[in-house]
Amino acid sequence: MYKLNLEKGVKANIWLNENLVECRCDDSKIIMEEQTNLFAKSRKIILELFLPRAHSNYALLGVDFLANGAGRSIIKWDIDCLRQERYSNAIALSFDTVIWGILDEFREGIVRSLDYHRKEHMLPSGTVTYIISAYGEIGSSADMFRRLNDILLSLLICGELNESIIAKIVQEEFSIKPRLCDIRRKLYGQYI
Repeated sequence: MYKLNLEKGVKANIWLNENLVECRCDDSKIIMEEQTNLFAKSRKIILELFLPRAHSNYALLGVDFLANGAGRSIIKWDIDCLRQERYSNAIALSFDTVIWGILDEFREGIVRSLDYHRKEHMLPSGTVTYIISAYGEIGSSADMFRRLNDILLSLLICGELNESIIAKIVQEEFSIKPRLCDIRRKLYGQYI
């Protein structure tokens, strides 16, 4: 696990190919399928993010990516939205009550991010399965989950991941105006 304390008070925890807790539901659902020419390595990434501001400041989201060479991206939802238990080790705990699962309004932010990345042809070939999520009762929003998903998708298509690459991608989402997809185009050749 990486613990990052970044500029402007941004904090992030990142688990690579590790399990945090089991939040999967009994039946996963395909939410998107798309042709793609983008290939990446199989990996599991869980990202928890906290921003030091009054609202829209917390989200946790994780994906399990199984790569293949079929040229098709399949996006699946496998998060138990009804779990509704407290997450006692959240980085936002001193500011908010954090609950495992996700609300429909926050899931819409993830769908907006996926739609954007689909249109920009930035989804990797294979199956992306959303496996874990947590939200703050006060501090989460659809936009926070959209931004978190933008970061997760960026991390999926990177070649090797290390602390400095992860920190750069997370920090760039919150320090400059263009969408992360535009930034990835600049980074793509450098890290893949």
